[in-house]
Amino acid sequence: PPAPLPQCSDGLNNDGDSAPDYPLDLGCSSADDNDESGPTPAPPPPSPTPSPTPSETVSAPRTLQLPPEVETLLPGTIGPLI
Repeated sequence: PPAPLPQCSDGLNNDGDSAPDYPLDLGCSSADDNDESGPTPAPPPPSPTPSPTPSETVSAPRTLQLPPEVETLLPGTIGPLI
C-alpha cells in the first residue's frame, strides 16, 4: 500500500482547529509536515466601539456668526440656527 500522506497535505483537519492543511493550518510549517498541532489561529480583533446614534447625541444650540457687511445686505434675515 502507498505511504500515508503527511498530515499537512492529507486534506483532513487532523488537529480540529478548523484549518485543514498547509498553508491554512498555522501548525504546519510545510506541506511535508506530519504534525498539524502547533500555534492556534489568533482571535479576531475586537469590534470597534459603535458611535452614538443621533438620538444619543447631545448638542447645544448654535448661532451663526456673520460679518457685519452680510447683515447690512440682508437685514433681519439672519437668526439663530436650531
